[in-house]
Amino acid sequence: MFRSLFAATALGALSGCSCRQPLRVGVLPWIGYEPLYLAEDFGLLTKQITLVKSRSSSETIRRLKAGEVEAAALTLDEVFRVRDQGVPLTVVLVFDSSSGADMLLVHSDITELKQLKGKRIGYEGSAVGELMMSKILLKAGLKPNDVIRVNTLPPDKQLNAWQNKEIDAIITYEPTATKLKAIGGQVLFDSREIPETIFDVLAVKTDVLDNCSSSVKQLLKADFLALNRMNTNFGDAVYRIANHEQIEPDAVKSALRGVVLPSLAVNRHYLTQQSSFYQAAQNLNKLMYEKGMLTKLDNFSNLFSCHYLPEGDV
Repeated sequence: MFRSLFAATALGALSGCSCRQPLRVGVLPWIGYEPLYLAEDFGLLTKQITLVKSRSSSETIRRLKAGEVEAAALTLDEVFRVRDQGVPLTVVLVFDSSSGADMLLVHSDITELKQLKGKRIGYEGSAVGELMMSKILLKAGLKPNDVIRVNTLPPDKQLNAWQNKEIDAIITYEPTATKLKAIGGQVLFDSREIPETIFDVLAVKTDVLDNCSSSVKQLLKADFLALNRMNTNFGDAVYRIANHEQIEPDAVKSALRGVVLPSLAVNRHYLTQQSSFYQAAQNLNKLMYEKGMLTKLDNFSNLFSCHYLPEGDV
């Protein structure tokens, strides 16, 4: 998978109609999406909400475009890409911002960023990967053509590429990062150096929102209820997450330190034009267009809405 950023103008009046079928939500293993998995564990999801689990973001996006799901947990760059391909999406929730969970891992013979010159750097070909790459090269004092980019490595291929020494370094994230560190990967750069830049979000097909507003609201309420339980009974949550992510409990704790899971109050602020989230979205959209990842700049129409967030406290 991957991570990202976002923003825009809110939707107008909302219908209270119910979905004619369960709201299907595409989701994949990622520490920032865990409140959704926990909501399912705790029985907080109504019968009108179904989690459709994938192994990769590309699988989730395929299902979204094929009409197999109505909503999806995505990075913001993925939202921009799907919108650019003609599927209107609206972000209704910010799951997390990366604060160390996205990182550059290197083999032990590389100890400084400047040693990346001439090296093969593997990463997933996404805007987040390109953003991380640009920040790494800037800090290393290197030019884009000073390294060999291997930008065809989604998470499910990264472990094999590393073990076969097809790459010298890799830009990755949890839970793959923990597995790579366990076999010698060393961290040389991570997203703590670029705070409030990379975000994960929940996006819903814009044309579904009116008819499914009740289910979307129920989903968001369940997410925040699960987040509250996670914070109040951390030990139980850690073991549940370890089972979901197929990593050890200590690795879960480490992964959670690499993300910020914004509260309901923070989400209400993020989904406005005055937020750092809005600015990050604009920067990301421009980067993607300049890198040829988008055919045009997004007009930000109906890109996000705060109207589905729970009212009051949960």
